Amino acid sequence: NGVMSGLMQMLLLKVSAHITEQLGMAPGGEFREAFKEASKVPFCKFHLGDRPIPVTFKRAIAALSFWQKVKLAWGLCFLSDPISKDDVEKCKQKDLLEQMMAEMIGEFPDLHRTIVSERDIYLTYMLKQAAKQIELPRASETEPRKYIPAVVVGVVGMGHVPGIEKNWNSDLNIQEIM
Repeated sequence: NGVMSGLMQMLLLKVSAHITEQLGMAPGGEFREAFKEASKVPFCKFHLGDRPIPVTFKRAIAALSFWQKVKLAWGLCFLSDPISKDDVEKCKQKDLLEQMMAEMIGEFPDLHRTIVSERDIYLTYMLKQAAKQIELPRASETEPRKYIPAVVVGVVGMGHVPGIEKNWNSDLNIQEIM
């Protein structure tokens, strides 16, 4: 399984490099921009709240059958179609995004579960943790506790918004998906 995992990781890096080369921009630019803007706000904490990539990757590979791994690897090996900025903009349209998600669920339901659904749970949990009230320091133990609301700006991929909304009012256990 280690060899297969390593090969899949190399293929995904190839795809990422292909996208970066085609678009002339690195993935995750929105997060770099969010960090830049957050650094302009006094006392603003910047928190990366996604599940660690190695955990997601390991769970995704483990969820696929041998033949699904072969099918995915084959598709990634021969991905060479040009990608334009217009293609990226089209992916931002809700209908197209939902259609692409439905196709992914149809072909690789376990991959969708680990890459999207589980990360929706993790992202929701982390956003809820960040949104907890902030306890102000007390001058003495006898002074009553005072709280202020946290202000949170969450930057997430469009495909995660429906899952975050769905999970927001649920009790979440992220240990199950780590």
